[in-house]
Amino acid sequence: MQDAILDACVLYPAPLRDLFMRLAVKLYQPKWTEAIHAVCIVTSN
Repeated sequence: MQDAILDACVLYPAPLRDLFMRLAVKLYQPKWTEAIHAVCIVTSN
């Protein structure tokens, strides 16, 4: 299974995040950095 880095722009909007997480079940191993995660937290607050 391939790794894929998911940027904050696909992790923050709930519909996109849901889509990419559902695709990850069969297609790839999702990865993100602490910096990407921090942007999602700041953006969602």
